[in-house]
Amino acid sequence: MNANNFYIWGKDAYLVEEKVNETIRQIIQSRGEEAEIIYLDADEISPQQLAQTLEFSPLFSSLRVILIKSPFWLNKKIRKNSKLEEIAKAWHNYLQSSGTDQYVILTAADYSPANMIVKTFAKRIEVIQCKSLEPVQLRKWIAEQFESRNFKANTGAIALLASTGQDLHYLKNLIDKTCLIVGNKTVTEADLADDLLKIENTTVFKITDEIFKRNAKMAITYLHKYIEQEQSPIVALFMIVKQFTQFGKVKYFKNQGYTSKEIADKTKMQGFQVKNMERYLNNYTNEDLRKVFACCLEADISIKRTSKDQLLVMETLIFELCNISISS
Repeated sequence: MNANNFYIWGKDAYLVEEKVNETIRQIIQSRGEEAEIIYLDADEISPQQLAQTLEFSPLFSSLRVILIKSPFWLNKKIRKNSKLEEIAKAWHNYLQSSGTDQYVILTAADYSPANMIVKTFAKRIEVIQCKSLEPVQLRKWIAEQFESRNFKANTGAIALLASTGQDLHYLKNLIDKTCLIVGNKTVTEADLADDLLKIENTTVFKITDEIFKRNAKMAITYLHKYIEQEQSPIVALFMIVKQFTQFGKVKYFKNQGYTSKEIADKTKMQGFQVKNMERYLNNYTNEDLRKVFACCLEADISIKRTSKDQLLVMETLIFELCNISISS
């Protein structure tokens, strides 16, 4: 490898970490020997301690890699101060005398050429950007994650995971968990529902509560807040369907004379969820619920198979759900 110093940056920590590991493997392979890996916490060491650590005196290995993850002094918005100047001086002195047996890897979420430390390195550092995956790339990555575990996921499950807005670390852990639970079968949207509900529950519960009240204005307001959090309309639709499915179960068992506790046991729902839904059971008859699911199916088709604006589709759906006539 030509460079001894690397600046690896990107918004997704998983991709940055993968690139760091790949870079270390390449260093070891190019040198043909094992390396001593030193992990530094920049928030815990002083400029003097940094300078001392950078002084390379080989003990057990003639090759050393220093890894500093997300140091505060690479923050894009950091202002010049005396401590920053001392850190820049430590790096300046190191770069004047550094040999070829020590490598430095810095990571960050952003890259700012105007940063004092970055300027200190000048052209003596290789900058590597880890670009976030595009939608097509993300779906491919998810499919490959399942395949690497000898599992398959249907297109709906892959699309659902891709639309959550979660980082790759979270998605990888969720895929690991799902594969352990589902056993030897194709993973579907239903296998992911409980975990995705934990991500979306706060806002989605507010949306569905207002729909249960038939308050379209507030439900749409909460939908906009949900979208502002960079969440996906298709996930909101999925969760609304799930909530109405649970609502239908509560209504059925309530009509059969079951208590709230018995309904919670039967449906595996939390007691507070059952009691909350019971407040609105009279707002929707069985015929109304059939219309609800028909509207949701139409919205699902519009989002997945047409070029209609997804937010507009969801706003229209909410208005319809809140205005379905209560059957006599």
